[in-house]
Amino acid sequence: MRTDLELARSDIKALRSERDALRKALNRQLGRQLDQLTHRELITRIDELTASNQHLADANSGPGISGTLFRFPGAVEATWVRFVAS
Repeated sequence: MRTDLELARSDIKALRSERDALRKALNRQLGRQLDQLTHRELITRIDELTASNQHLADANSGPGISGTLFRFPGAVEATWVRFVAS
């Protein structure tokens, strides 16, 4: 009877150790997936902002237009304003 109890305790200890290892592995995997998702979203957003910036630059680069772009930090999104000298 005593031997059975020791074997059961040993099995429980091994199962708990295995459970903890699997839990850590799952947490690492989920963390990697979240990092990749966030990374992809940032790349997409950067591409959108770059295209928008190019569109604005093209629209404002007509003949006789000159000016300077100023960035206003602290906005929810970067805010650029072109001041044109007339």
